[in-house]
Amino acid sequence: MAFTTLARGHARLVICLHTSVDPPAAEWENMLSQLSALLAAAPDTRQVRMLVVTGGGGPDAIQRVQLGKVWDGRDLKVAVVVPGLGNPLKRGLMTALSWVNPAMAFFTPEQLRQALFHLQHVAELEAVWQVLAGLQAQLAQVSTLQRIARAHALPAPHALSA
Repeated sequence: MAFTTLARGHARLVICLHTSVDPPAAEWENMLSQLSALLAAAPDTRQVRMLVVTGGGGPDAIQRVQLGKVWDGRDLKVAVVVPGLGNPLKRGLMTALSWVNPAMAFFTPEQLRQALFHLQHVAELEAVWQVLAGLQAQLAQVSTLQRIARAHALPAPHALSA
C-alpha cells in the first residue's frame, strides 16, 4: 500500500494504491493517521476526496471500523477503482464500505474518468496518473494500473524492481 495527497487550492485528493494483498496493519494505521490529520486541518472537509486504486486488496473488518471512525459520519467522496465488479465476496466488501460512507462509489479500470468525475477532479487526469505512477514505483505490480493505462492510452507505470 502506498498513498499521498494531491493539493489543488483548498481541495485535497488523497490517492491510495493497493496491491492484490490486503493492507498491512502498520501501513493502514499510518494512512489513517495522516487522513485524520488532513480532515482535522481542512477548512471544509467537503474539499477532501479519496481515490483508491486496488489490485484486489482491501481493508479487513477491523480496518473498515477504523476507517469509519476517521470518517466520523462524514460523507467523504471516495472513488475506488477495482479490478472487476463480479466477485461476490468483493461485492460484499464494497457494500459494507458503502454502508460506512454512502458517498463511496466503485469503478472498473475502464471507468477512471467517471471515478474522477465522481470526485469532481476530472480535469486532473494527467496529474493523478503521474501520482499513481510514482506510487507504483514503490510497490509490486498493480495490474489494475496496467488496465487503466491501456484503456485510457496512458504510459504504463513501472513497478518496484525486485
